[in-house]
Amino acid sequence: LSSIEIAPDQPSRPVGFTEQLSATALYSDNNTQDITESVVWTSSDKSVVTVSNVKGSRGIITRIAVGSATITARLGTSSATATVTAW
Repeated sequence: LSSIEIAPDQPSRPVGFTEQLSATALYSDNNTQDITESVVWTSSDKSVVTVSNVKGSRGIITRIAVGSATITARLGTSSATATVTAW
């Protein structure tokens, strides 16, 4: 595993908007793999944006209040971040 990418990486939507983030593993041989259900998702500010770690809905974010939060997807020692904004 070379790196992880999150898409979309800077989503900006109104409060109450729910959206699916996806995580993709990038390997040194240029292969990719969807790892959305394998990573651990966290939010830097759960009062602004929550993210699900429930099987079948991992990576689904919900904007709770106006502001922004950093969402992290981690698998082992690799991680990626996305800045999510709510307005």
